[in-house]
Amino acid sequence: MNSTEMSQSSSSFNDQTSSFVQRECDNESSLVSFVCSICGLNAKCRYGNVKVNGRTYVILHNYTYKEEVYYMMDPFRNRSHADKRRLAVEKSLEKSGQDNTFNILDFFVIGALCALCGQPVCIDELCSMFYGKTFCTSCINKQKEYFPKEIIEVFNYYSGY
Repeated sequence: MNSTEMSQSSSSFNDQTSSFVQRECDNESSLVSFVCSICGLNAKCRYGNVKVNGRTYVILHNYTYKEEVYYMMDPFRNRSHADKRRLAVEKSLEKSGQDNTFNILDFFVIGALCALCGQPVCIDELCSMFYGKTFCTSCINKQKEYFPKEIIEVFNYYSGY
């Protein structure tokens, strides 16, 4: 495969990813109810893998979360106000013929399923901890002997034990 074919293949992949993310964000029927099993935080959001291709200046990045998460479009991000960095990235995408509407900063992760008990937990440090996978504080407390000492020290610091 020559460089032109690779460029076209990469552009095609980015267009497919961008259109998938656009469809996903426009589809209100894909919303699920999230309720944290520890603190009770609740929200309407999406559940699944978050994969976004983006370009910062001239470097192509692939962003992927390690596990399926509960997420939504970041409600705090002002998409109508473009900062200088984002404008530079969009200009480089226009020149290269790519249209990648969303980047990883557009998504807000709410929580994930605990790897041990399977209960949904938010990402607050009082509710869960990420160590290769997400674990709820209840499971960490019950299974302390299976976690590294440093992780338990951080857990104890945040939980007040």
